[in-house]
Amino acid sequence: MKAEPRAIGSGHRIVFSFNTTVTSAGTATATDANGVSIGPVTATLAPDASEVIVPLPAIADASRLTVTLSNVNNSGGGTIALGFLVGDVSSDRLVSSGDISAVKSQSAQATTAANFKFDLNASGSVSAADIAAVKARLNLQLP
Repeated sequence: MKAEPRAIGSGHRIVFSFNTTVTSAGTATATDANGVSIGPVTATLAPDASEVIVPLPAIADASRLTVTLSNVNNSGGGTIALGFLVGDVSSDRLVSSGDISAVKSQSAQATTAANFKFDLNASGSVSAADIAAVKARLNLQLP
């Protein structure tokens, strides 16, 4: 399981991709590590005809959850386990000095498809605020 390293206050979007055209998005649920429902969440068809989008509300830092999509095209679905740990750009479930160095190495860069995970606050560029965010979470880990 990888961790989402960015703090996006308005929430995240989980995209499920299928090998066939999706005509019915099905039903989505999201639960935390204790089995408590997060949401409500609603599955919607994506512009790409083989994808379903599940928007999530803001998720607490250093938390895990499971998103389940069922009844896609009235039959299939899938489940994904996710971690949310702001600053964990190395995806090792721990914010370390290596994460700080990695974010610093991208400082003053515009966000691209190659470095978006270093833009922790999703501002459009990697800045001092991103470096401060990862430093503030040093040694924080996913439970």
